[in-house]
Amino acid sequence: MSHAGTVLLAELADRIGLTPLLSEATDGLRERRAGHVPGRVLIDVAVGI
Repeated sequence: MSHAGTVLLAELADRIGLTPLLSEATDGLRERRAGHVPGRVLIDVAVGI
């Protein structure tokens, strides 16, 4: 899959609300000071695989 295809998959996850849902589900797993949004990280890892 091309880079453009992975970007489209990540954007689709954002549009259907998957990214915020994953962030909510993992809310207690990170410190507030962390700069990364857990849902976004999970989406990026899933798309990369």
